[in-house]
Amino acid sequence: MEQNYSNAQGYGIFCGKKCVEKKKAACIPPKSGKNKGVLPIECQRAQEAANSPKKSKAPIIIAAVVGVALIATVIIIARRKK
Repeated sequence: MEQNYSNAQGYGIFCGKKCVEKKKAACIPPKSGKNKGVLPIECQRAQEAANSPKKSKAPIIIAAVVGVALIATVIIIARRKK
């Protein structure tokens, strides 16, 4: 019974179970208690992934353009030989 009245895991006395679940899902850290300011591991990983640099698509685009140019060159040379 004591677990039901544990200050909503640091989110405040008026925050119930549903409120705690919503705040955890939104990656909002607790305001007080022993877990003050600590985010769950899933939230930390999501933030790190969001802050990581994105891979550039430029090499793929360049390779596609070069490939199309080579194919066009082969086709033009084949037509000239006929």
